[in-house]
Amino acid sequence: MTPAGLTDHVLHLVLLATILSAFFAFLWRDEARERRRFFARMWTVIVGGSFVVAWAMSFVGGR
Repeated sequence: MTPAGLTDHVLHLVLLATILSAFFAFLWRDEARERRRFFARMWTVIVGGSFVVAWAMSFVGGR
């Protein structure tokens, strides 16, 4: 895997996590403080979870 390919995927992951977290924070929370906290938690779960799954998949096989 090339570093450029990795960077490209991580950028897309962060962008997707930001858009999804913002959308669901506005959809599910009413107060500004709750929205910010929900956004931060959801963003962390999406990005962190993706890295954990990628790490776990590295043991299964691949290139």
